[in-house]
Amino acid sequence: GHEFPSITCLCRGRNFTPRLTAGDIVVYMTKKHLYGGPTKQWRLTAVLKVQQLFDSHKDAALWYQRKGCTLPSNCMVRGNKPEPVARSLGPRARHKGCASDGGCGKWDSEYAERARLHGRFVVCAPLFVDLSWDAPVVHEKDLLAVFRRLPGTRNPGALDISLLTPLLKRVGVDVPPSSL
Repeated sequence: GHEFPSITCLCRGRNFTPRLTAGDIVVYMTKKHLYGGPTKQWRLTAVLKVQQLFDSHKDAALWYQRKGCTLPSNCMVRGNKPEPVARSLGPRARHKGCASDGGCGKWDSEYAERARLHGRFVVCAPLFVDLSWDAPVVHEKDLLAVFRRLPGTRNPGALDISLLTPLLKRVGVDVPPSSL
């Protein structure tokens, strides 16, 4: 993971990222899938704390450059290469219109347009990151035990922050409560 992971509007447009404020905690899970197991599950991939908000990818790129950091691949500025498609869709993935070297001009141009239309760029501090195929498993029963319901996992809105520590403990993720 990146030293300062970021969240943008590239995937969900204005439905999520513009609602974030400094200090917010964001939990990322994969979509529910088998992931080699016998039952469908989610994988917990990141817990991030919002640090900085920018209105454009260009402004965010300047912030990263001033800190001497590499740009995250979702920072849509000239010269910043995206991750290969296989990193998003799996090691053997192919996507129509994408080059064999992993680049995808179709996605790149669509994302550049989205960055232009919805420029919000959020820089975060990583509290937990596991982008491997073995990230901690989250079962439906875990979510029900903590939230007493299945919260939306795509754009759930604000949830009670006091429930985050019990959820993380339940799935075996150690994030000190003082960092939340």
